[in-house]
Amino acid sequence: MKKTYLIFIALFFSLLLVNSVKADFPAPHIISTLDALETQPETNFKRICRSNLEVCLGFNICGADSTVVHYLTRSGKEIYRGTHTKKAVDNCFKLAGNDEQLQAGCIGWGLHLTQDPNSHGKNGYTSSSISKYKATNLMLHPVTERVYETYAIENSKYSADYINNLVSTNCDIFYKDPKYLKLLNEASGLTLDNDVQIVQTALSGQGKYSSEQIWGKKVDLPNWWYYLLIAIIIISLTAFLGIAIFGYRLRITLMIFWGIVLIISGVVLLSLILGTSFIWYNGVVDVFGWIISIPNIDNYIDTSFDLTKQYLDTGILRITDATGLDSYIGTTFMSGALSDAESTGKVLWSTIGIIFVLLLVGTTIISFVWKKKR
Repeated sequence: MKKTYLIFIALFFSLLLVNSVKADFPAPHIISTLDALETQPETNFKRICRSNLEVCLGFNICGADSTVVHYLTRSGKEIYRGTHTKKAVDNCFKLAGNDEQLQAGCIGWGLHLTQDPNSHGKNGYTSSSISKYKATNLMLHPVTERVYETYAIENSKYSADYINNLVSTNCDIFYKDPKYLKLLNEASGLTLDNDVQIVQTALSGQGKYSSEQIWGKKVDLPNWWYYLLIAIIIISLTAFLGIAIFGYRLRITLMIFWGIVLIISGVVLLSLILGTSFIWYNGVVDVFGWIISIPNIDNYIDTSFDLTKQYLDTGILRITDATGLDSYIGTTFMSGALSDAESTGKVLWSTIGIIFVLLLVGTTIISFVWKKKR
């Protein structure tokens, strides 16, 4: 029975490796846009977006969110901000001139910034979820957005196949005509060719991306990440074998905990080396999504529709920064909604982590000491 329990734990974490990559949670953006395009009054923005729907949706998701592949790094968050500010959209319209195809891309870009605060903003469903569950942005941002996306698809008037097809082909316009990628790069002041390619691979369901395409190495992490993971693997493996051979009290319990630490650290290190970290990460997202709920989720869907319609009706972009992250306007510090929401969670989970390590190491030492006293 004990052996079966250990095998089950190992199998559970191994299964996280085979989850397919699903990036950026694009479906709610598409659904809100399609719904708002069918409303009155008819406006120039609606006409242009509807007439060039592929371009409008392509900039809304693949274009605006191409920088999400840099989100987990400190410098990368500024790259992410580069496609999530009003300045970039304003630049887009200036560069587009009278070309309605290019204007459709800019409208889609503006729609993304209009829709994102429904998740990232002060009262957004992701910010609220992080605060409610006393978690961190990294822990609950993707989990909450996955839950929201699943609900939005299941409760929209469009078939899942139709929405999924729009998702899987979302990046195609950037390869059909180079003028769209040129516009995206010049308006953002970034070079996003590789980023778009990576998002296309993820959204089209072709499998994992290679992070070497972005950074020229497996992941944009300092070497000490690798050293730390290797050290944890060595320590956990040594502890596991030591307890199995020499341990006495709490032997099975400690073996289980050290085994879990060993498996997780091994999976993370392997995925970082292979450039497949989003596979296990999204696997964890799916697992925790089973227990996360979004209160008043229909209200958030209605809000996204209202914000989308407002932008398409007026052509006025009221959002200056849609990241939800801390930023500076000149020398003035602006606290982000996501950063505020995770302040308690950071303290809580740091404390839990420290206590867990102390208890695990302490009980392990005690186990060996009790063995020697016998």
